[in-house]
Amino acid sequence: MVAYSAIMTAWIVAFARTERALPAALVLLLLFVPPVVHFGLGYVVADWKALYFAALPIVVAAVAGGLPSALWATVVLLTAFPGVPLIAAGVYVREWLARKDPAYVDPWMI
Repeated sequence: MVAYSAIMTAWIVAFARTERALPAALVLLLLFVPPVVHFGLGYVVADWKALYFAALPIVVAAVAGGLPSALWATVVLLTAFPGVPLIAAGVYVREWLARKDPAYVDPWMI
């Protein structure tokens, strides 16, 4: 949870809030960070309560950009889709793997 909080806070403050022009390759790479982090959160936590943590980026964006800013509204939309569905997909995949083979131990968790 600490890693999720740190990564999403850094992404919002350092990338999403910036008004500087960045190289296209870097922007493309940075746009893949939140989906991977959201899916990973659901997979690692493996509990439907992980969906509650989707509120964190919204709060960070509201504090970082202020309420008159369009930053927090954009983060709300990006959290609603694809953020929350990706967290749910991560939880579902983890539960599906556990149901498929009850003795399954994820090598990432060892």
